[in-house]
This record gives sequence, C-alpha cells and structure tokens, in this order.
Amino acid sequence: MRIIPSGDLGGLGPTEGEPTLCTWHWYYCVPGMALWIVLVLAMAVPRANRTRGVLLILVPVVGVYLVWLGVARFLPFDASENEVFAMLVLSLAVGSASLWLLGHLFADGSWLKTLIGALAVVVGVSFVGTLSFGLGLGGETAQYVFLLSILMAATVLGYALAGWRLRGRCRPLRLVVLLSLGTIATTVAGMFLLFAVWSTFSGEWPGMVVRIVIFVVISGLIIGTCVALISLPFVLVGLRSPLFRPRLLACLRLQSAPENPVPAA
Repeated sequence: MRIIPSGDLGGLGPTEGEPTLCTWHWYYCVPGMALWIVLVLAMAVPRANRTRGVLLILVPVVGVYLVWLGVARFLPFDASENEVFAMLVLSLAVGSASLWLLGHLFADGSWLKTLIGALAVVVGVSFVGTLSFGLGLGGETAQYVFLLSILMAATVLGYALAGWRLRGRCRPLRLVVLLSLGTIATTVAGMFLLFAVWSTFSGEWPGMVVRIVIFVVISGLIIGTCVALISLPFVLVGLRSPLFRPRLLACLRLQSAPENPVPAA
C-alpha cells in the first residue's frame, strides 16, 4: 500500500508529500483471525472430531457473529467501541464452541477435573481473543482478558449449575432454563468480583454503595442475559447432534430421559 499525504498549501509548499509504503496483508481485514484459527484447530486436531457432524458447530458460531453485525449497525458506538464488543461476542462464541469440541477430553473423571479443564479452555480463548483484535499487551489488555474470563467462566458455571439442578436426568427444556438462569446469576456475581478487583488495584473505592450495588446488579443482569443468549444456540444445536449430545451428558453427568434417548455417536 502506498500512502501519499496531500493538501493545498498555496505558495507555502507542494500539494503532495513524500509517499509512505505500508505492507498490508489480506488477513488484516479478518477480525479475530487467531480466534478462527483456534476454532479450526479444535475441530480438526482431536481424532473424535474428524467427522462431518463436527461442521454443525459452525452454525451457532457464524449465526451469533452475523446477528451481532446486524445489531451493531443500530448501536450508538464508534469504531473502537464496536471493535471491543465484536471481540467479546466472537470470543464468547468461539469459547462456547471450544467447550463442545473439547469437552470429551475432560468428561471422564471427577467433577473437579471437568470444571478445571473447561475453565482452562475458556481462559485460553479469552487471552487469544483479546490479542487477536490487536489490543496488544498492557494494562488495558489485562482488563479485557479478566472481563472476558469472567464472562466465559459464567458460561461454564452455568452449565455446571444446570447439571447439578437436573439431578442426573436430562430434560432439554429444563436444561435451557436452568442454564440461562445459572449463567445470569454467575455473571452478576462476576461483575461484583470485577468491581472489587478493579477498585482494589486502582486504590479507589467509590462512595454511594447502594447506587454502585444497583448499577452492578443491573449491568450484570443485562450482560448475563447476553451471555446466556450466546450460549443458547449451542445448546439447541448440541442437543440435536449425535456427536455433541453424548458429550454434554457425559460432562454434566446426566442420563437421557426415556422420551429423549441419546443418539449413537
């Protein structure tokens, strides 16, 4: 790319300056390129995913991102703010997809093993997602990684709470409701944790505690609802998939209800 500054300076100087050459690669136009690479690797590397059924995971990922692109056109945000929100949405989508693609690797064993494995996956996606949008290394990046990790951890804990409340029996409608409520509740708790950590590191604890609590609760409910809506299409697709449904049941220690048998993997 060749950039030439120009301007009408009259008799004070030339109308064009010295050209500057800039190397521009095609992948600069693909937001979150590293996230898409992570998704492809999660689909291709595990031997259990080398089947055509794995392509079904692309439906909710692409669907969530396309819905976000449509909604972003009506939001009063500038380009930099839109980029941050795009990073959050795409990271949450790829993080949810990664849980379904890699869940079988830590489904066996104790609850603690499954929970730690799932949290490790989403925290790794959080870090990759933040860096993939060119935010670089620094204090602001650390804040975004922490925020994204909390939201993804809320997704994982939402699944865990839903599995706990289902008491060993998979009922799809109840699973969706419990997952949504659990995700929203853990997101609200995460917002309080985020506020406490930021206040501690900044050394400034604001007054008006009641107003702060109300603000954190309202923002947590709104953000938690958005996170739950991102998780919802993955559940709807996964419950109908012969590949992903057994993984969900194994991770949550559930058995199919008699009217909802598990399809053969």
